[in-house]
Amino acid sequence: MNTIKYNFIIFLMMFSMGVRAQLNFTSGLKGYFPMNGDYYNAQGNIENHNAFFNANFGSDSIGGTNLAGNFNGSTRVNMNEQLIDSVINFSVDFWFKTSASVNSVFFWEGVANQQSVWIRMESTNIKTSIGNTIQFNQTISNGNYHDGYWHHFALTASNGNTATAYIDGMVSATTSQAWATGVTTNFSRLGCKDDLTQYLNGNMDDLKVWDRPLSATEVMQIFQTPIINVGSLSNTTLCTGASALLTYTVTGGNFQANNNFYAQLSDANGSFKYPLNIGSVAATTSGTINLIIPDNVTTDGNYKIRIIATQHPKVSQNTLSLTINNPVSFSNYNINSDLHLYYPFDGNANDASGLGINGTISGGVTSDTGHTGLPNTAMRFNGSNGKIFVGNKYPIKQLENTFTPVSISTWIYQYTTPATFGYIFSTYSGVAADGLFFGSTAAGNIRFRINTNNNVQAPLANNQWVHVVATYDGTNTRLYINGQLAATAGTTGAVSINIPAEMGWDASGASNDFLNAKLDEFRFYTRMLTAEEALMLYRDGNMIANNSPICTGGTLQFDAPSYTPLTYNWTGPNSFSSTAEDPSVSPFSSFTNAGTYQCIFNLNGCVSLPFSSMVVAEVSNTAAVSGTTVCAGNPVLLTATGALGNQQYYWYSDPQGLNNVASNVSSYAYSPLTTDTIYVGLFDGTACYGMLSSAIVNINPLPAVPAISQNNYTLTSSPESSYQWYFNNTLINGATSQSYTVTQTGNYSVVVTDVNGCTNSSIALNVIVTGLEDIISFEDQILIYPNPSKEQFTVQAFNYNFDLVITDIFGRRIYENKNVVSQTRIDASRFQNGIYFIQATSEKSKYSKKIVIEH
Repeated sequence: MNTIKYNFIIFLMMFSMGVRAQLNFTSGLKGYFPMNGDYYNAQGNIENHNAFFNANFGSDSIGGTNLAGNFNGSTRVNMNEQLIDSVINFSVDFWFKTSASVNSVFFWEGVANQQSVWIRMESTNIKTSIGNTIQFNQTISNGNYHDGYWHHFALTASNGNTATAYIDGMVSATTSQAWATGVTTNFSRLGCKDDLTQYLNGNMDDLKVWDRPLSATEVMQIFQTPIINVGSLSNTTLCTGASALLTYTVTGGNFQANNNFYAQLSDANGSFKYPLNIGSVAATTSGTINLIIPDNVTTDGNYKIRIIATQHPKVSQNTLSLTINNPVSFSNYNINSDLHLYYPFDGNANDASGLGINGTISGGVTSDTGHTGLPNTAMRFNGSNGKIFVGNKYPIKQLENTFTPVSISTWIYQYTTPATFGYIFSTYSGVAADGLFFGSTAAGNIRFRINTNNNVQAPLANNQWVHVVATYDGTNTRLYINGQLAATAGTTGAVSINIPAEMGWDASGASNDFLNAKLDEFRFYTRMLTAEEALMLYRDGNMIANNSPICTGGTLQFDAPSYTPLTYNWTGPNSFSSTAEDPSVSPFSSFTNAGTYQCIFNLNGCVSLPFSSMVVAEVSNTAAVSGTTVCAGNPVLLTATGALGNQQYYWYSDPQGLNNVASNVSSYAYSPLTTDTIYVGLFDGTACYGMLSSAIVNINPLPAVPAISQNNYTLTSSPESSYQWYFNNTLINGATSQSYTVTQTGNYSVVVTDVNGCTNSSIALNVIVTGLEDIISFEDQILIYPNPSKEQFTVQAFNYNFDLVITDIFGRRIYENKNVVSQTRIDASRFQNGIYFIQATSEKSKYSKKIVIEH
């Protein structure tokens, strides 16, 4: 049961979210590695994270624990990418401490005897080299720098011919000798040479790489960079979406102009691999930062906050521990954790994970209607040349030859079963069934494979939206179809990623297999999704569900996340409320219990927005019926449509379905006297009733009984919109004015019509015309009671006998009794509800009066 896509996105993207973005560091910074308990790049480039390290951590230059890299003579760090784009202009600076007297490498990028840049300790001095064995530049900083104390070193290169080395902020050596320019030929390495020799026994800290030469002033400023310390929060347990003021202090001077201090939030494990910027302030010294806790983090007590300055870059000496409570994200229910690729496909292939791995569309890939029915929320692959290039970015490439768990989630609408394979996401090289593969097969299955070992498969239906989640945990691969576990296979081995990832086709180009399908909401995780998360993704982020459609008399059962600290506030139709985790309604009534239910979660005082769950009756289609407007007393015919198969219509006068007024008929006729609402529902003929639809019948009242006045030969009716005169119950053609001049003795009446088209009538006095000299009228008393009447009524005249005629509002005679003696009792049950006119005629007079029948 899916909610609208943008509701998920109610949950995932609409709130204030922490931002993973490169900061506005000093110009030209390529990488900044604080080494404060990790070797990640604080500069923000996702490519420049370490690919391998076995070096640990030690104290930094001012004694901070685990705030510097520690190399023991056999350990190293391999950076994922080349940090130096071009050896023409660049800079490298870092802090170091060593007592070694043998060649010990600090920084090495490239391959020996080819293009390379390296910095190492040689005996008591530091030597650098730029270029190759044919043309190179080497500088030597002579001095006793293996003294076991901390020193700052910087190497600047400019114009491909000048290199300058700085020790502790001062120029130590300068050489002017052209070197081979271009780019290095291998990734960066700390702690040893490219051939895994000349290991460092010592410490490094605050490594920075620039794509320009630093000035002497800048080197001195870096050497003298102040120290930042994170202060305090008034409360270190916060809700997502909350704001808080964080203090910090700066000692040892001030930062440069245009500096910004950013507060960064770790992940739930305390790692700053992909930190979130949650607040900032423009300043050069101590101050306060207003934090906004993002909503896309999960409940945990292991978060950390650090502060980072941008001019010149520096990470705080300490961190602050933080507990975050998110009432919609916690253990087993966290669809944002380790999300490294997210394509909503809302008109493009942009990455919404925060890491910025945007896809490149080519060929026949067009925007199309998504799984929620909204336009431009999916991508259509045409099956002949449509593809999206993802690439070999670090968040994906880091999985290569590791046992890191992997999960993929997507909606797919496949038009045709492929002849061989339909590639959804692939790093498959086409060689020996190698590489990660997720797609469809000629056997009509969805298949997931992470290497050459066993794959997992499950049937995939065509021409309908299907949600698929694939997971690998190092032991098993699993497939979830529409939120339910569909297949499991024993699978072992490392993840195989041997070419850049692509979507929609065989990335190796070895075949002509293209995907003929639509994709929506594609996600790539570097962890195993839980069964609860697979179901949650199928529900588009909705955390509650129910077992509808359900029949009257059954049990309505709700399902919400099970998490011990969580409390629940349910509301719904018919005044439903509950604080249970999974409440139920029994017996269920299609008429009173169907509708929209909501639940609000509360986690340690943190309150969520409401989640909605629609409950429908087993007869899920509903009848359609339209209301109408009629005049009082007129019959109404309501007609319903929408029944399927053997479904029948049931009509009710109340919304609870307690008072059945008609059954097994598509139309219902009655004559209401006042505005009324009639309800109709569908019944499947066995036990299940559908939801009721309603029709409002608006009643316009009849105009008042028209009074007729006389002036000689002229009869005049009370004012109304239109008139029609009758003589002896025969229409007088053309008599449509308010007044009518009589021409002969007899009974005259008038029918008046108001602006709503409702009519009423009155019978004129018995009019006697003698030579047109005068008009004489008589009126004797007559009683009619009770009025209105339900069962029977009496017509009584005084002092004479009379003939009795009863007509409806249209003048139609429906009752007649001759020569009534004084009075008569009439059975009202023979009449339908409405207004009638009683005419009592004696020898000398004629009298008319209205009666209302209400059963």
